[in-house]
Amino acid sequence: PPITPKAPPEFAGNIRLSKYPEGIRDILSEWAASHADEIEKARRGVRSDAQVLEDAKRLAEEVGIGKWKVGQAKNAEEITVLRGSLRNKAQEVYDLSKEITEGNDTSANMARFIKAIEEHAALQTTVTGITAEAGRALRSFRNMASDAINSNKADAISAILKRIGGAANAKKAAKMLSMIDINDPIAVNKFIRGFNKGKWYEYPQTFYINNILSGLATHLRNFISNTFRMFYQPGETVFSAAVEAPLAFFQRRPRQIFFGQSKQEIFGMFTGIPDGVSAGYKLLIHGGSLDTLGRTEMGLSRVMQSNKWLPLTWPGRALEAADALGYGIHSMVALRSEAYRAASMKGLKGKALMEGVAKLIDNPTEEMLKNADKLAKSRLFRGESGEAVKALSNLRNKLWPSKFFFPFLRTPTQLADFGMQLTPMGILQPSFWKALANKSPEASVRIARFIIGSATSAGLAAYAWNGNITGAPPTNAAQRAAFYREGKQPHSLKIGNTWYSYQGIEPFNMILGTVAAAVIAIQDNKDKDAFELASQVVSSIAQNFVNQTYMENLGNIFEAISDPLSYGANLMKRTLSGFVPNSSLLKATARQIDPTIRKPEGIPEYIQSQLPGLSTQVKPSTGVFGETSMRESSPFLPINMTMEKNDPVDKELKRLEISVGYVTGVISGTKLTDQQALDYRTQSGKAIKAALDKAVGSSAYNRMKDDAKEKYLRKVISDARDKVRTEFAKKIGVEQPPATIPFQRKSLFDSTQTQRKSLFDR
Repeated sequence: PPITPKAPPEFAGNIRLSKYPEGIRDILSEWAASHADEIEKARRGVRSDAQVLEDAKRLAEEVGIGKWKVGQAKNAEEITVLRGSLRNKAQEVYDLSKEITEGNDTSANMARFIKAIEEHAALQTTVTGITAEAGRALRSFRNMASDAINSNKADAISAILKRIGGAANAKKAAKMLSMIDINDPIAVNKFIRGFNKGKWYEYPQTFYINNILSGLATHLRNFISNTFRMFYQPGETVFSAAVEAPLAFFQRRPRQIFFGQSKQEIFGMFTGIPDGVSAGYKLLIHGGSLDTLGRTEMGLSRVMQSNKWLPLTWPGRALEAADALGYGIHSMVALRSEAYRAASMKGLKGKALMEGVAKLIDNPTEEMLKNADKLAKSRLFRGESGEAVKALSNLRNKLWPSKFFFPFLRTPTQLADFGMQLTPMGILQPSFWKALANKSPEASVRIARFIIGSATSAGLAAYAWNGNITGAPPTNAAQRAAFYREGKQPHSLKIGNTWYSYQGIEPFNMILGTVAAAVIAIQDNKDKDAFELASQVVSSIAQNFVNQTYMENLGNIFEAISDPLSYGANLMKRTLSGFVPNSSLLKATARQIDPTIRKPEGIPEYIQSQLPGLSTQVKPSTGVFGETSMRESSPFLPINMTMEKNDPVDKELKRLEISVGYVTGVISGTKLTDQQALDYRTQSGKAIKAALDKAVGSSAYNRMKDDAKEKYLRKVISDARDKVRTEFAKKIGVEQPPATIPFQRKSLFDSTQTQRKSLFDR
């Protein structure tokens, strides 16, 4: 049965520590242990409620908040401990700053200095009531800082120093602090509070990121992705254990993955819910970040975390709260799995094994906690990045404007990496071969993912072969036009007569996308030899990877660099629209109210098309048959849906590879106004559709051979277009030139390239 550990109450003197964030409990305990007499004096001293309130006000003034937050320390002992801990930590910060400015400016000392500042800041947040982040984040940071200092690893210490912008900034901060009067707690607290405010450019960055994350669909997709990942985990463990047994035997090492771990993971999903809900709720109400260093990719950093910014920063807080919920569950899942693994590796069996698991869950080792934390974060796709991503992130941080073009790096790259591991590309990754060479159990996990992905792909192949799974839209113009007119959409799965986009189930959409890409490549290249066919399949799979939503922004950047004239404007208008408050939410609202697809020209119209009430003033987009393009599913939903359409004309045009095309906005050298061009296109498209309906439905057409059908339909399109052009030119007072290709019976079967081109250039 599930085991819910009950932690015994802990006290510092006469103070219950459980009411304080876990990360600062040991700080309070350390001070209380060394100042027991002061606590006893405060406890036994006869102080009225008014005197206690005055002590609280003095503490609040020292911290710099001006007003005591109701619900915090209520008695003299607690105020004494908080005030004493703050002063004690301030003295430590001051002493380290003196030591650094006097020449002992080693990297380790500067890391200790920053660690002390962070601990002092966490104590301040306890007094101000912003406690959601202080516990978990500070504990994680302190562990990281302590490990870095004790191991004296240059790269680990460097990561700590980057907290405040590098060693140079640490020295500068130490010098400034050393000149402050340590006996003035208000000055010390003000300095440290200001020190953690962040840089000026973090404000527009945070504002921008929250705007583009404000769409409801974004939050639902994040929830779906987290949920899929959670329920996938026990199955992966079963496959990993099946691979691990023979692999460990052949590598002559102890087995480290066991089938029983999957059962513990299932229990963990349920026993972790209370912790997850609590963590998510607190973070949603109070703000903060799940990560030690702040997750600016989710719109959260050191700035704009107070509730006064909530109308602008709610998207980042909501996403962070959702991940805190997931982290709480994944942590318990991973902890129970780690406990079973550790007990099994000791050789325990039966009842002894379950007792050993229960003991380890109640009293986990430091290594188990670290592993659980690492696994939980990686399953939320926010684990530690590889060296290449770190290098790119460092470059982005140095060039801070680039964050507006590359707002997200870590999560997209980790989604992409996991998605690749579910495909044949995962076996080609160097990280897999490194794990195999190092005899790491990670190799078993990677093989299991490949097996799961391959088995799923094989099961879906027949479904995709019958045209029920789509990848990227066709590159052929005629086929692409027919693709959309048939109701299809890219990267979708057909169920019944509805197409559902699978892009929202990241990273598992890579499996479906890979299957679709491979099947389409085979179907389009049947006549090629084996080598060419294999090359095309590999190319299509690689292109599918590039087409993933989490790679879209990177692709836009590369397109703009390679062809600034064609793609630069599109990149700029997408970027600039992100500065509209809650831009994604407003865009979704506008599309819900006005489902017509608009065709904006220029940046002002692009922004206008995304604003409720103003979008209707932007001209609509029309199809080749003059129909107004409409969205079929709600923009608030995480999955786009379209209904299948069965039009005989569309099917015939696709089969014969005939592209209808659009008329231009010019007649006989006269440029039409926007409204005239729209009317001309609409009338021309409707006339062509009516003519094609009549032609395809005729008995004479059905008796023709395909080459005659193709030429006949091209002629029908040309005649209908010429007729509308003549009428429209007369209507607006433009002299009509002769038809481009007068009808001649003998030319009906003339398939010269010249005729084909002239039909579609008018």
